[in-house]
Amino acid sequence: MSLEGYCLINIIKRGSFGTISLQRRLSDDQLVVIKEIIHDKSDAYEFSECKNEVTILSNLHYPHIIKYLDSFIDQSLHIVMEYATNSTLQEYIKNRHGRMLPQDELLFLFSQLVLAVNFIHSSKILHRDIKPCNILLTGSKGNVLKLSDFGISKLLNATNNARSLVGTPSYLSPELCLGKAYSTQSDIWATGCVLYFMTTHKMAFQASNLGSIVNNILHGVITDLLDQDQYDERLPHLIASMLEREPEHRPSTNQLMAHCLLVPHVYGIMLNHGLDYGIMGSQNNNGASSGNC
Repeated sequence: MSLEGYCLINIIKRGSFGTISLQRRLSDDQLVVIKEIIHDKSDAYEFSECKNEVTILSNLHYPHIIKYLDSFIDQSLHIVMEYATNSTLQEYIKNRHGRMLPQDELLFLFSQLVLAVNFIHSSKILHRDIKPCNILLTGSKGNVLKLSDFGISKLLNATNNARSLVGTPSYLSPELCLGKAYSTQSDIWATGCVLYFMTTHKMAFQASNLGSIVNNILHGVITDLLDQDQYDERLPHLIASMLEREPEHRPSTNQLMAHCLLVPHVYGIMLNHGLDYGIMGSQNNNGASSGNC
């Protein structure tokens, strides 16, 4: 396949890496998204990192992960993915202009994210850049969530940890900030930051410069959670558990899926997709006990 098999509709995003565009596949008129990564011959490492996304995406088949369709190389690398018809989670929250999400909608969306993170972790993959603008919404009602952008994801090796410093500053875990080895619990921290954003419409950790952001992550106090009186009082405790500074104190994805606020939505989503309930085993080696609040 080559670009000749597609018709450009519009450019979604243009950056130093290349472009993301909406295209129509001529063979069946299906709308797709093509991510073009310009091959900088002076930076072979960067290009190999881009091809890493192809390797990971092509092996991930899950209802709440953006679907890989094809890839090809001409003068650039092109990754063809399904088109998510609605906005990113970031844009969706911004366009509400301060109107808080109803609790059922918030928990339904977040449960889909937890299921997606659980799936990649069970596949021995760290995402490493979970944030609202990498979470897409689609479906006829705009409430089907898809985790995307696996460009800096990492396949875990036998030691089940990583060390390179990657990700978006406001969503970095404390262990990343300190240059320590990190694993799946670093994604849990970022997922907690996303839930904080969904609940407050603010970033949990923000400042005018990187040093201040890191200081807030390592020493700052989470605010605004107890002011959300329109939400269940257990929701702030769930967020706080995910933002524990010691990674071993954060819940696993299995424990999140079994949390009393999420489990009705999780079961409903899994039943709708015919997914295996068996992945919800009770892993009680860290965080809150499975099923408790």
